[in-house]
Amino acid sequence: MVKRAYSLELKENISAETAHKNSLSGILKNNRAFVCSDKECNIKLTCTKWSDKSAKRIFFTPSSKNDLHIAGCNESGEDEEKHRSKFEKENAKTTIAKNGVIVLKKISEQKTVKQESKYIKDAITIPTISNKSSNDFNRVKPEGSYITSILSLIDMYKDTDLNNKNKILKISSTENLTLEEFFFNIDTTSPIPTNKTRIYYGKVKVSTFKETGLKISFINSHISQPLFTNKKRMFDKYYGKYAKEHVDKDAEIYVFFRGYLNEKNKWCSFNNEFYKDLYFSKTNILN
Repeated sequence: MVKRAYSLELKENISAETAHKNSLSGILKNNRAFVCSDKECNIKLTCTKWSDKSAKRIFFTPSSKNDLHIAGCNESGEDEEKHRSKFEKENAKTTIAKNGVIVLKKISEQKTVKQESKYIKDAITIPTISNKSSNDFNRVKPEGSYITSILSLIDMYKDTDLNNKNKILKISSTENLTLEEFFFNIDTTSPIPTNKTRIYYGKVKVSTFKETGLKISFINSHISQPLFTNKKRMFDKYYGKYAKEHVDKDAEIYVFFRGYLNEKNKWCSFNNEFYKDLYFSKTNILN
C-alpha cells in the first residue's frame, strides 16, 4: 500500500486522496490507470475505494497479486519490503532445494515478480548447474533464482532451514560463497578484504553530517573510514528507524552494509546508493 502514484491520465504524481476526489468529480475515469511513482519500480497500481463517497482510508495497491514493489522502492513501506523479502527468500529456498545457487543482483536489474516466478520455475527444472548449452534467448541460465534485498539476505542467514556453510550464493562470475563467508563481522575479523562485495556488520554510532547527510562511524578501532548516506532517504525507510532514533545521541547500534572497501580505502555501495544497502538494528540480530 502506498500513498501516492503516477496517474497515467493526468501525467503526474498525485496522492491517493486526490485521486479519490478526482474520481468523485469525474476528472479521473479509471481506478487502475496508475503506476508506482518510483521510476525503477513502475508496477501497475489500483486506487482503492474508487467513487466511494464515504471512503476514509484510501491508498494505492498493486493491481495484481503477482506484482510487488521492487526492493528499495522509494514509495513502498514496511509491509511491502517485508513481503518482498519473504518472496525472495522462499524462492531462494526452492532453488537451493533443487541444487541451484542464488545470484546476487543489483536492484536496478530486478525483473517483475511474474518474470521472477518464471525464472524460478525454469531454473529448477534444469538438471545441473553446469549445463550452459542452451541458445534459446528465453532460456534461463542454470544458476537459479536471484536476490536483491539486503533484508532477504539477512533473513536467509537467520533461517534455520538453510545451511550457512553451503556455497549457495553467486557473487560474481568467479566467486561463489557460503552465507557465513558473505557476512563479515568487522568487530571480530580483520583485515577487511579489498574490492570484495560482502555484508559487513558491526557496532556503530550515527551522527548528522552537513545537515542532510548521515555519518555512520564504526566503533571498532581498526575501521577508520565511516559510511555516509542521505539522511532523509535513510530515515524514510523502516530499516533506518534505529538510526533515526539514535542519531546524534552517542548510542551504539548495529549496521549491516552491503558493498565493498576499494583500494583507496573508501566504502562503495553495491547498488551505488548507500541507503539501499544499509540496514540498522538495535542488537546483533544474527546471534
